[in-house]
Amino acid sequence: MIPARLTSAQTCADDSAFRFVTKNTGVTVNCAWLNKNKNHSAKRISMYCDDPSIKDACPAGCGDCGGAITCEDTNGFMFELNFSGKNVGCNWLLGKNTAKRTGRYCVESGSFFDAEIADGCVASCGLCEDDAPTASTAPASTPVSTPERTPAPTRGPTAATICPNGKSPFTITLMNMGNNTKFDAAFASAKAKWESIIKCNVDDYWKGFGDFDWFNGRFSEPFNGGVDGVVIGFSMEYIDGIDEEFNTLGSAGAVHVRGHQGGSPVSGIMVFDEDDFASMSKNDAEIIILHEMGHILGLVNLKFSACFSSCDSGKFDYGWSSDCSLASDEYNALNLGVGNLKVENDGGEGTMCGHWEEDSFPKSTGSSELMTGFFEAGFAQPITRVTIAALDEGIEDYVVDYNAANPYPNTNALAFKVAGVSKVYIPDTTFTIRDRMIELPPPISVVQGNKV
Repeated sequence: MIPARLTSAQTCADDSAFRFVTKNTGVTVNCAWLNKNKNHSAKRISMYCDDPSIKDACPAGCGDCGGAITCEDTNGFMFELNFSGKNVGCNWLLGKNTAKRTGRYCVESGSFFDAEIADGCVASCGLCEDDAPTASTAPASTPVSTPERTPAPTRGPTAATICPNGKSPFTITLMNMGNNTKFDAAFASAKAKWESIIKCNVDDYWKGFGDFDWFNGRFSEPFNGGVDGVVIGFSMEYIDGIDEEFNTLGSAGAVHVRGHQGGSPVSGIMVFDEDDFASMSKNDAEIIILHEMGHILGLVNLKFSACFSSCDSGKFDYGWSSDCSLASDEYNALNLGVGNLKVENDGGEGTMCGHWEEDSFPKSTGSSELMTGFFEAGFAQPITRVTIAALDEGIEDYVVDYNAANPYPNTNALAFKVAGVSKVYIPDTTFTIRDRMIELPPPISVVQGNKV
């Protein structure tokens, strides 16, 4: 049973079901967002709490409780996370993805519901209202425009992802900054795939003055025009040829990101050795391009991601220090029996800690995963719900569609039956990109004043 709560006459608690859309980014948030970042609390309250609907639904968030008796969490209460065994306090529920966390741990219909958690964290769970959600009763709330992130984890198709009213789809702009056009179709295919996963546009940026360059001088011609979503400059050029000693494949990564931890990339570059690519099969080349574009967009465990957890301490469990849980939840739902979801535990800079650990997607299933660092001939490389969840929680202004994930495990027969954005690639040869990509400098944060 859900624990007893204070009556509405006694409470000063936010409506846990209420959502509103932010003015600048069009992202749907809850009341906890107002005070999520203490450095921005005052500004957010001044921007949003004059709105009567927000002020009424978020009295605690807006600091408008007056002298009311409050409904509070039990001081010092701790509970164990289902996916990692880590002990956390009630404030974990309000850290990231609040609606998903409270939906799992605080209500009777939740997959990890525990009455002791609902009782000990009654305020953080949003259970101070008279009509808190239960398994059989839906909460009353003020209708708002979405985006609705499709729930995770689920095993089957979920509801369609909807962008806010008037918000355009997410756009990846590709610019071939070289002379080799042989792989333009592969870049376009990768663009279409990632655009099918990331659904709604993010803030547009511009820097149309002076000698500014979104690609930070990597190409002979600069680009400083407006950016809708993210712009990626790419080039196939001579680096070291087919060199058995160094065997450099290229470099790829984000160059500029929207100015906060968990902000999405504004620009990125992809540069590859044209001799190496000329010697590859079409499938192998397309896999590498799709994989490296995923890195630009925020995968996996990158330093600008909200879910970054350092591996310097020798810990490789995904999200061990960031409280991110969506990707781990999706991984646990696969029931592979090989422990927690991990990031790569060997290789050099740019490889270790920045890919899924190969052993987390065992070959006994018949397939691997696109964002590992190894590619084996004959093993399908799907983009799983695990990877989409990592984008969902790692880049805070993304709205993703879990329905765009490829099935896992993914047999060869199944992979060959689909085409277009649903295509799953199968390497023709066994290869690795470990230690073959030149690591780029950390991305540069772009300040708020450069928005359009």
